[in-house]
Amino acid sequence: MLYYYTFHDSYLIRQDTSDKKTLWLHVEDPNSREISTLTNKYNLPKDYLSAVLDDEENSRSEGLNQQEMKKAALLLLQFPYEIKSPSGFQQFETFPLSLIITPENRIITVSNYSSFAYPK
Repeated sequence: MLYYYTFHDSYLIRQDTSDKKTLWLHVEDPNSREISTLTNKYNLPKDYLSAVLDDEENSRSEGLNQQEMKKAALLLLQFPYEIKSPSGFQQFETFPLSLIITPENRIITVSNYSSFAYPK
C-alpha cells in the first residue's frame, strides 16, 4: 500500500496520487511489483526497499556522508512493538523500517507492517 503526503497551508496532508509536490511517500507491506517500480522511479538500490521484508535485518545506514546529495541515503531502523509473552508478560519485539532520503529531497519510508496493525 502506498501513501503520499505533502504540505498544504503548513499542514501535512495525504494525497491520492504522487506528483511533484509529494514530499513523503510511505510504503506498507510492499510487493515485488511496488519494489521494482519504486526502485526504477527513484533510482534506488533494491535492498533499500526490500530489506524490510526480513524481520531479522540489522540496522544500518548508507550514503549519509555525502558532501552533496547525489544519490539516495538510507537509515534502516528497528521499530519496537509490544507483545505479550506466552506467560502473559509484556515484551517488545522489533521490525525494520527504512527511511530513505532522495536527492530531490523526498522522504520515503518503508515498512513490512501497517503502522496500526502490528504482527501477531
